[in-house]
Amino acid sequence: MGIKNRLFAKTGSIGRRLHQLVLLLASIAMLGLAVAILISLLGVRDRLEGQFSVAGMTATHAFDSYLLDVRSDLIATAAALGPSVDQSDLLRQLIARRPTLFELELIDTQGRILLQRNRVGRPNKAARGEQPWLDSVRSGQSYLGPVGFGEFSVPTVTLAAPVSNELGVFSATLVARFDLTTLWNIAISLSVGNSGYIYIADQNGHLVAHRNLRLLYSEDSMEQRLGLSPQRLADGSLHLYSSLYGRWVIGFGSAMELAPWFAIVEQPLAEALGPSLIRVLIMLLALVLAWLLVGSILRFTRQQILRPLALLREGVERLQAGDLRARTGLEPGRGELNQLGAAFDHMAAQLQGREQQLRQSLTETTELKNLLDNVFSSIVSGVMTTDMDGRISLCNLAALRILGYGDRKALIGQTVAELVAPLGRILLPHVETVSRLHRPVIGLDISADLSERGAVHLRVNLSELRSAERPQGIAIVIDDVTEMKQMEAQRRLLEHMVSPAILSQIDPDRLQLGGQRQVITALFADIHGFTSISEQLTPEKLVGLLNRYLGAMADAVLAEEGTIDKFLGDAIMAWFNAPLTQADHALRAVRTGLQIRDAFVQLHKELPEELQLSFGIGIHTGDAVLGLIGSQDRIEYTAIGDDVNTAKRIQEHSGINQILISAQIYQAVQADVEVRPLQRIQVKGKQKPLEVYEVVGLKCGPKNMV
Repeated sequence: MGIKNRLFAKTGSIGRRLHQLVLLLASIAMLGLAVAILISLLGVRDRLEGQFSVAGMTATHAFDSYLLDVRSDLIATAAALGPSVDQSDLLRQLIARRPTLFELELIDTQGRILLQRNRVGRPNKAARGEQPWLDSVRSGQSYLGPVGFGEFSVPTVTLAAPVSNELGVFSATLVARFDLTTLWNIAISLSVGNSGYIYIADQNGHLVAHRNLRLLYSEDSMEQRLGLSPQRLADGSLHLYSSLYGRWVIGFGSAMELAPWFAIVEQPLAEALGPSLIRVLIMLLALVLAWLLVGSILRFTRQQILRPLALLREGVERLQAGDLRARTGLEPGRGELNQLGAAFDHMAAQLQGREQQLRQSLTETTELKNLLDNVFSSIVSGVMTTDMDGRISLCNLAALRILGYGDRKALIGQTVAELVAPLGRILLPHVETVSRLHRPVIGLDISADLSERGAVHLRVNLSELRSAERPQGIAIVIDDVTEMKQMEAQRRLLEHMVSPAILSQIDPDRLQLGGQRQVITALFADIHGFTSISEQLTPEKLVGLLNRYLGAMADAVLAEEGTIDKFLGDAIMAWFNAPLTQADHALRAVRTGLQIRDAFVQLHKELPEELQLSFGIGIHTGDAVLGLIGSQDRIEYTAIGDDVNTAKRIQEHSGINQILISAQIYQAVQADVEVRPLQRIQVKGKQKPLEVYEVVGLKCGPKNMV
């Protein structure tokens, strides 16, 4: 909306608007370039992921194939080592087949070396103190040990396979130590691009195969050097980091299947992104050329377009002002703008000759527009129009819905008196009043029981529908306020339970079904002596007396912006600091108790002595769960918790007109409230007696002792 207004506004020079249009086109070009660069970078990422994935798969396949071949040969040899064969010859053949095999040992379950073959040096037949492979081979599985660097400073790995006797029972382990130089050569031979490379690391981040011997023999792990573990590099995505050589690379990891090792693929950042940077530079060059082209277009526009457009604009403005003698003065020519100027001059001449005809047509069009605007001024409200005889001529869908009609045929053509009962009878006098006195009726509230909808509340406005010369009928606008009335009634009911100041701030969306834990101050107030006088009064008088006392208690709670939970017969339960936080909730509860005491004093002045009752109040603070409790048919906003029960137990120990508070309340209000310490009380459900205090009054005011 804003860009359109600036480009096509009626004010401002044509050159300024054209300049803004050029800027818009340039911005679109920049956006297109940014999108193209983004697409290019995404393409680079996809290309690199594919290239690195293929390299990683090639490496892991080569390594897995080599390890599978070695492991299979070892397992086959272990399976052939029976008591009836020449075991020494089998081990000798295996060493001969595998040039990378350093050492073979046949070890029993106790760690004793039964047979040993060593490619270099003299065999060492000392018993093995530790057999880390024993658990794996005992269960029938082969074992692959960690990578180490032996006496020849080459990476080696230990493989072990189970050996069974003629009964198929595990009896020994065939252990082989292999030289991983072959894997080392495979890793060095694989490359990525011109200068990319691949190396191998184990699950602890130690290098297994790397072209740099200094890095290979280092005891530091990859995570110590790079801050990245092999597992993180093998998460399936590209990573940008500083390599072991200290230069920025793009890396990718692949996990092997037969060994807990990882193939790490790295390519220098400059090589990986070099072709893409060239494409970006080409795009920037294209943008510069586009700007030069825009400048040329702008210069041509000033010379060939702006002047004719300015003359056309002047002519249009004069025509808009009502001057039908406006002409552009452009000479006819081959240019489109010259032809447009000639056409404009011809049009202005025709308009000047047809002015009277257009005036008449404009009057008729204005009358029709006013009628439609009056009928459909609000799509939400029901709208009806009548003729001078009170017969309905037009209505909208909202009117049908509000009045309970199925379609327009059932309503149009009826008189106002024939509307659904009792609405017609109620509206007819007001329609006659508007027609006779020519004055509208605004805000007419109607409560009726309609046959199709039941009880409804309607707000009706009636006004005279006039043309330029005479009245044409009555316009009736009906608003359905049934739901609003119901909500107002519900709110008035809720205001009797919750302080209006709190109610106006409650957000229903924040009330969670099931409750929320919160610190509150609970207050229980009970009327003493009510049961003893219940037999002396009629039920009507008894309820009236109870309402006076409970009403005084409720007013005291709401005055301190507390929340009334419920009325418990002749008692009341309330709390503070919820649902809205109150920093002084403990003091508010104490002030509520004092106000109840003052209210009882005032009631005693108005009631006979036999109807003067006393009270007892208990106040405690602590955690409680507040929320909507109940079933699908009925819910209640209440507070539940041990501290709420404690407040009730304290109230049960209160004497005549006593306000008892717990030690927690006293700690919170001791600076503002004067109290009298009492003996500890033993309450139901508590093992230890509770420390309680009787409230005497506020330190800043009279004690009002009773």
